[in-house]
Amino acid sequence: MPKVKSAGTKKTKAKKDPNAPKRPLSSYFIWLQDFRAQMRIERPDLVKSVRDFGKAAGEAWKDVTLEEREPYQEKHLVLKANYQTAMESYTPPKGYSKAGSMSTKKLKDPNAPKKPSTAFFLFMGDGNRTRLKQENPEITPSEVGKVLGAEWRELDQKIKSGYEKTYETNLIQWRKDKAAYEKSLLKKKEKSESESEESDSE
Repeated sequence: MPKVKSAGTKKTKAKKDPNAPKRPLSSYFIWLQDFRAQMRIERPDLVKSVRDFGKAAGEAWKDVTLEEREPYQEKHLVLKANYQTAMESYTPPKGYSKAGSMSTKKLKDPNAPKKPSTAFFLFMGDGNRTRLKQENPEITPSEVGKVLGAEWRELDQKIKSGYEKTYETNLIQWRKDKAAYEKSLLKKKEKSESESEESDSE
């Protein structure tokens, strides 16, 4: 079944100030750079698969002793200290948060139907986020998104289509709920205007 694309379903990333200080890499991701360089020489085929490489890296990291992790932790602390120092003197442009992101959030009605999670977010919530955190205890939320995003791109199409179909089903139901919700708002508005007119005529 061909995928149904609807306007307005694509999420836009919040713009970031290019001059904002960059967040420091965790000790795991600093180590990962060395591990990737090593695997490019020893097992080049492994590096080609993001999913297999991520899994292998997670397993290898478990075997890294505390003593071996220390240099990476020290590098992380240096980067973190530099980041904190830079943030103290950083003044975001107007319309940007202290973290350097442009604020795009609008107040939402808590009673409005919640838009369904995309196929990718269903994939993330289907145990994959938990798995990745278990494999890489020190991974940050932004790094989780990057790694799982790469896994999603390489995911078998049959498995991926299952998430996509679930999303499409949820999207159809959301559209129905949204239409009913907007209809109820319109009725409330008309009722309020009618009552206001009656009050003015008295």
